[in-house]
Amino acid sequence: MLSWIIVSGVFRIKDDLASPTGTRLIAGYTLVALGCVLLFIGFLGARIPFSSTLAYLGKISYGLYVFHMLAIDLAWKVFASKAHSELARSGSTWIMGLRFLGIQVVAILITILLASISYRLLERPFLGLKARFALVKSRID
Repeated sequence: MLSWIIVSGVFRIKDDLASPTGTRLIAGYTLVALGCVLLFIGFLGARIPFSSTLAYLGKISYGLYVFHMLAIDLAWKVFASKAHSELARSGSTWIMGLRFLGIQVVAILITILLASISYRLLERPFLGLKARFALVKSRID
């Protein structure tokens, strides 16, 4: 899924406004193919060892989904102040790009923080209750 988002956002292989170059098409469709292969491997149930960080992000993924827009909004309200509009008027595009990237990184960190707190305080207790009454035991830690 991430590869498809990168392809649409970075390589713009399906952009109506600008025709993509050959390099963009090759790189873009290669990433799409890689994403499809990983999706099929996931559906086939293959066990691929992931790092503990990725496993943890998978555990808190519902919280990541729930809180991402709130975190993006908070990051923009806190860090995109009058200085951002002044930079836009001055035409410093590389500074604006760095600022945009910084805001996105802060938004990701806020999202992970909120999702972690939510998992610890809300989801985990309910998963414990579910395990108590479930006929089929699921893995919880």
